[in-house]
Amino acid sequence: MSTPTTMAEFTQRFARNQYMDGFGLETTMHVPCPFCGAIGFACYRVLDVEAAMARGSTCTECGRSAKALFDRTADGVAFELVQTGGPDQPEWLTPKMRRVDV
Repeated sequence: MSTPTTMAEFTQRFARNQYMDGFGLETTMHVPCPFCGAIGFACYRVLDVEAAMARGSTCTECGRSAKALFDRTADGVAFELVQTGGPDQPEWLTPKMRRVDV
């Protein structure tokens, strides 16, 4: 599938390109682009999720970048995925990620 032009196309592409492999402590997540669903946006062991998401990544297909901002409190950990670079998000992509300068 080419670059999506609707939320339905994006959802289908994202689901097709997200997968896990490995076993136990070596289980690895393969995460597609949160903007266009292209394969290969991020790849990390599940044990390394916070470091990988905080570091962020850039899509080789659409050129957009994102990373997670983490907030640790006594009650737990929360995160927000934010856009850090590249073109504006497509109009059809909702909800919109907040854009931050890094």
